[in-house]
Amino acid sequence: MILTKALNNASVQLENIRKQQTDTFKGCDIPKVNNLLKNIAHLNQEIKSSDISGNTALELVDQRNVMIDELSQYVNIEVSSKNVDIGAGRRVSEMSINLVSGDKKFNLIDHNQFNEFSLDKDVNLELKNSDGKSVTADDGKSTLTNSDITQGIFSGHLTMLNEKGEYDTTKGTERGIGYYQNVLDKFASEFAKVMNTSNSTNADGNNKPLFTTADGETTGITAGNISISDTWNKSTSSYITCSKNAGESGVDTSKQGDNIFYMISQLKQSNTYKTDDKNETGNTLFTTSLSSYISDVSVSVLALQTNDISRQNATFNATLNEIDTQRNSISSVDIDEEGINLIMFNKALTASSRFMTTLDEALDTIINKMGIIGR
Repeated sequence: MILTKALNNASVQLENIRKQQTDTFKGCDIPKVNNLLKNIAHLNQEIKSSDISGNTALELVDQRNVMIDELSQYVNIEVSSKNVDIGAGRRVSEMSINLVSGDKKFNLIDHNQFNEFSLDKDVNLELKNSDGKSVTADDGKSTLTNSDITQGIFSGHLTMLNEKGEYDTTKGTERGIGYYQNVLDKFASEFAKVMNTSNSTNADGNNKPLFTTADGETTGITAGNISISDTWNKSTSSYITCSKNAGESGVDTSKQGDNIFYMISQLKQSNTYKTDDKNETGNTLFTTSLSSYISDVSVSVLALQTNDISRQNATFNATLNEIDTQRNSISSVDIDEEGINLIMFNKALTASSRFMTTLDEALDTIINKMGIIGR
């Protein structure tokens, strides 16, 4: 009972995590990115209008740059600009932003026009224009798919929600929630199968099941529906098969525990588990025993994946900090340098003032004091 409840709870927790992640992705991050795209497009128009009127728009440009930086955290983007003729020999700049995926580019912003992201019921990311039509890449035929999102926050969401590792058709390298749900279901199914077969007294191994689904079925058992057999739960006599051997003539072996020991040995038996036991081409998960199954998943798979992600995060943060430092060294104010410049300009101003004073005195002497002898 404790084991089945633990498996049920673990399955519910994984499903809750999936729902929370989906809600955050769909209800928070996608609207936020769409709002960034809208605001950047609006700023593009405002900046162009200022350029046309001959006014500077430095504050608007700074606001736009901050938004572009934030947008780059979600997807891999490329920013470009082009000069357009506005007549009278004048040209102004218009900005475009594309989502980059390998050799393909999907337009996100074209000056004051922008496209928007959405998520369908199967957690597939879509990019649509203002008419609700899917945006095609610069090749004129490809539409956005999850595989096109390889960097940023969107990539993290899609990996966690869609990637199943060895359970994917192409045996992906990334393991998301789906992988751990399948691995947990695999344990529940294999555990029920071993215990039911061990307790059975017929050739088919199904006449005295210990574990079933919540509906009483012995097939299709998962971590979410595994349950104590209703017959076993309501039994008023011994239901567990203690011995399957006939024993010596005239000796009652019904209470001997040889079959119990056999069940225990089966739990300790090492097996190679695959994604699909019925298909020889099924991907191999790992080799372990049922008694060590959960701990092996926690230590050998989940812990290693956590460490790997932590290392990647540290590496990416170090790279980000280096880029930010380089940018600040160009755009930020150096207090020491500005202090030196202030002293230099102050001395230049003082020297200029002295020069003007000297020049004024010289002119006064020439005009007012020369040529008065003999008057």
